[in-house]
Amino acid sequence: MLIVNTRPESRRQALTAGLREQGWQVAELPLLSLVPSDLDSLKSQLSELSKVHCIVVVSPTAVELGMQALEKARISLSELAHVQWIAVGQGTADFLAKWQINAHIPDVETSEGMLQLPYLQQLPVESGIAFWRGEGGRTFMMEQLIEKGHTVLNLVLYTRQLPLSTREQFLSVVQQYPDAVLISSEASWQYWKALIKQFSAGVYLEQAHYIVLGSRLYQCLASEIDLRYLHQVDRLQLSNLNLCLKDIETYTNE
Repeated sequence: MLIVNTRPESRRQALTAGLREQGWQVAELPLLSLVPSDLDSLKSQLSELSKVHCIVVVSPTAVELGMQALEKARISLSELAHVQWIAVGQGTADFLAKWQINAHIPDVETSEGMLQLPYLQQLPVESGIAFWRGEGGRTFMMEQLIEKGHTVLNLVLYTRQLPLSTREQFLSVVQQYPDAVLISSEASWQYWKALIKQFSAGVYLEQAHYIVLGSRLYQCLASEIDLRYLHQVDRLQLSNLNLCLKDIETYTNE
């Protein structure tokens, strides 16, 4: 059974290796490439970090670029000792731990999961919350927090784009008739649909199953994909994906 791993270039290797160790055939086709922003342009926003109550970090890339930005702005972590940190998942939390930072981690590694964290639930109205994120990411979460009366400091540390190599490799991958495609963000899904349209590749994907991260992304695809072929996981952990793939394998063999 062939699975297409569409995670960004910097995040796909460990997942691919783990799936292959479990005996699955994996094709890598990253749908997002992360391009760093001009960190010098963020200095004025970085100077406001000492005033926030917490910092939400959405990816290991955001950790790395955020720390580089602090260094450029000559802001030490000791100046942020009062700040609580929130990581979207364990991978991001592990990156923060390299700087001796302990982060709150949601049970469900999505914006909805982070919003359910007890810390955020109990945060006083008008608290300051900073986001270290990529362009276009986590807008839902920021909107929800603003509606609750919080102040959001938005640091866009990178942009996301479709890698040129993916466009070149797309047809060679889908012509193998993949059984499952992993989609972990709405941006990835939009790029995936654009590639299908550009290359008129729908015929190769009529029976493909889609594994999506979180309930909101599931609802996004539910109006476009036959629900028999749509599967939700709440964490991108190997154990979760392995169980999901076994269910797909059982379904396809019936």
